[in-house]
Amino acid sequence: MSYDLALENGTVCTGDRLFPANVYVTGEEVAVISSIREKFPARETLDCSGLFLLPGFIDPHVHLSLNLGRYTSVDDFDSGSALALSGGVTTLIDFLDPVSTLSDFEKAKKSRMQTAADSRVDYAFHVTLAGSPEFSAKEIAEAAIEARMPSIKIFTTYSSSNRRTGDGMIYRLLSLSRKLGFVLLAHSENDEIINEIASDY
Repeated sequence: MSYDLALENGTVCTGDRLFPANVYVTGEEVAVISSIREKFPARETLDCSGLFLLPGFIDPHVHLSLNLGRYTSVDDFDSGSALALSGGVTTLIDFLDPVSTLSDFEKAKKSRMQTAADSRVDYAFHVTLAGSPEFSAKEIAEAAIEARMPSIKIFTTYSSSNRRTGDGMIYRLLSLSRKLGFVLLAHSENDEIINEIASDY
């Protein structure tokens, strides 16, 4: 069998081990990791002597093309993913716009997928809750999991822009997270203190 790409004579890092090896790729997948002495034919071969062969890194928290009204983040999915790729990051996880209904969730998902179409690397999204959601914790958790977005972000602040998630919803999401198999992310700041300080300016 012939592979598309051979990365030979490198040092493979698996996260907990380093060892000399050859890596053979078919399409976009690693097909075989062999010992240095065991070589296979490939359409293209690169000598990786003296180099580390690392898995692609995942950046689980990025804000690309983030629109905050007056301001938009500098990097879009094209430029941001190019920078990520130059550092060995092959997957980015960005955020949907905050949602308070299941129809909002579908719209946010579709909109962000279109915005991310220029990405040069793989990408995924965290679901983000707005304040006072009309769905139950179970409904949004199941919708997120079905959409292959098994992570939900909540805010404990920003009540002034209707982003703060109530303690009851947070409790119910935490209670469901292990049972249903999703991760709850929290932007944790004290809303009352922030509002108190902001009122001084």
